[in-house]
Amino acid sequence: MMQALVVSEDLNTKGMTKSAKGTIDKPGKKVQAKSGLNREINQTGEHGLEQKLDFKAEVIKIHAA
Repeated sequence: MMQALVVSEDLNTKGMTKSAKGTIDKPGKKVQAKSGLNREINQTGEHGLEQKLDFKAEVIKIHAA
């Protein structure tokens, strides 16, 4: 039986979901929009999907650029 092959981007989700609040001296811009984007990125559950796929198929990660 042939095993399936899945190719996915190796995304840096931790870096993508950094806070946009900034500091007291330099407050962030568009903080509310960034927090909404962060929420959506975290809700996709990409890590869990990759774990499930790895159980059923060979998963190859490629550089996101």
